[in-house]
Amino acid sequence: FRSSASISTTLMFFLVFSTLSASAFVHKNDAKCAGRHWGAAAPVAMTTASPSAESVKSDIFDAIGSTKRGLAASPEQRVQIERKIQALENLCPVVAPARDPRMAGRWIVRYTTAPPPSNGQLGPFVGVAEQEIDLKDGRYKNILRVGPNDWLGATLDATWEEWDGQLLEEQDEKGRKEWMKGAVSLDDEDGISDLDADAAESESPKPDGVAPWENMLNSLQAIMGGKGDDQAKQRLSKPDFGATSWRVTFESLTIRFFGSPIVNKKFDETSRVWKMTYIDDDTRVVRAGRTGRSADDVVFYMTREES
Repeated sequence: FRSSASISTTLMFFLVFSTLSASAFVHKNDAKCAGRHWGAAAPVAMTTASPSAESVKSDIFDAIGSTKRGLAASPEQRVQIERKIQALENLCPVVAPARDPRMAGRWIVRYTTAPPPSNGQLGPFVGVAEQEIDLKDGRYKNILRVGPNDWLGATLDATWEEWDGQLLEEQDEKGRKEWMKGAVSLDDEDGISDLDADAAESESPKPDGVAPWENMLNSLQAIMGGKGDDQAKQRLSKPDFGATSWRVTFESLTIRFFGSPIVNKKFDETSRVWKMTYIDDDTRVVRAGRTGRSADDVVFYMTREES
């Protein structure tokens, strides 16, 4: 007969394996990006969006078509588009979008609620906003091009790293007020807006969707006397914010006139939090905020630039 420790280990392995195997048969709509459901860490091997996701993306394109990439969207349109984007986020095919290799490359902003210049507007001029992400070196660029012939342009150079869940301090009240104009909140069934709910958050974000098997492992370890790898326990008890979110830090902003730099601004420890809430082969959704709180998130809906 095996020892009690060996039997306990075998039982734990069997239960974990059974749970993980069963999760492979969960309906595709339950495989949500963790931008709104913290905790999951490993990407799911899927390369194409489901037909239902394609239908939602088509609805989004129809809705944003007349908004000039969000610049001309009415309050009613912004709410309708927000609902459609949230529906797409609920169909995200991976659970760790921030670590998905498809993040790399250049993306075109098709719609955003962000203020200038992130929304493609530079003073009185309107152009096309893009993002270029370098996963290898941990860098990215926000690029604004104003035509014809890109006679006016702006480039924000920045770095990124996985976010640890620590909220950022707001140091610019004027900038915060301008940014908050882009935060769209939807009333829930109780009539409480997302903004009101987030205002009650504590200083540390809380996970709202820890994977079920993590809870099971914690329970098993408690039953068996807490045996097991301490580091593994710590990973299970702490939300994996980095699976879904980046802390981005601005370095410089360069404005060009016919290709020649005319303005170069250096930043001093200016950071933001990006929450990746949807990604597939050709589409990304990012919730960008000044502190990491959901209340100050604005949305970016992007498609991959065709080579």
